[in-house]
Amino acid sequence: GRLGAPHFLNEDDVRLLADHGMIIGSHGMRHRSWRNLGDHDLNEELVAARRRLEEVVGGPVTHAACPFGAYDRRVLGALRSHGYQRVFTSDGGPAVQPADALVAGVGLNRTCFV
Repeated sequence: GRLGAPHFLNEDDVRLLADHGMIIGSHGMRHRSWRNLGDHDLNEELVAARRRLEEVVGGPVTHAACPFGAYDRRVLGALRSHGYQRVFTSDGGPAVQPADALVAGVGLNRTCFV
């Protein structure tokens, strides 16, 4: 939702990152906690935001980072049902395995959440 807004990345910036090997992930449309959203608003955060990024990078977006690190079983189920393969949180500690679907901590190499 902030793509191209002042002080945020624009479409060319995101394409350039992707072209240089960065994994582009979604951080939602309006940077709001996904935990208490109704179905319509959660769909906008998980589906519409990802669709917009996929249009920009010309390929699939399969990573997401939960705004404020906030999630619950419903959010994780929705992310899974919409095809997200990795979900990043701000939970403390390292992921148990590099292939974990739920990854504690953000700021990992080569991933940019927009």
